[in-house]
Amino acid sequence: MTAAISLLAAALLFAAAAFQIALAAGAPVGHLAYGGRAAEPGQPLPQQHRIASAAALVVILGMAAVLLDRGGWVTVVPAGSARTLTALVAGFMAVNTIGNLAGKHWIERFVMGGITAAVAACAGWLAWAPLP
Repeated sequence: MTAAISLLAAALLFAAAAFQIALAAGAPVGHLAYGGRAAEPGQPLPQQHRIASAAALVVILGMAAVLLDRGGWVTVVPAGSARTLTALVAGFMAVNTIGNLAGKHWIERFVMGGITAAVAACAGWLAWAPLP
């Protein structure tokens, strides 16, 4: 069960990573991110937000690696720290969910908010679940 939940959470994070790649590359969907305040519909993000999306991509991939480690798929963090890092991912994603729910566009609120809520729940479960 732990392996499956970590894989689900990582898959959701990979979807979020793909969105960040699109934002950083200048796709005209900037209004769907950053609370809808950084770009008008059909416009790319300004340069500073594109850089922030590239940085977010690195963070998202790091979180996916932590969750995959906790699920036993990979080994990327020092032994004994995966549980703590997973709990941090859960907390970060819970706070991120609040930000998404405050967004102006329904996609940010419900799609991205749903993804971050699901990852937070999965990470929370993984942080306290016994390992096989």
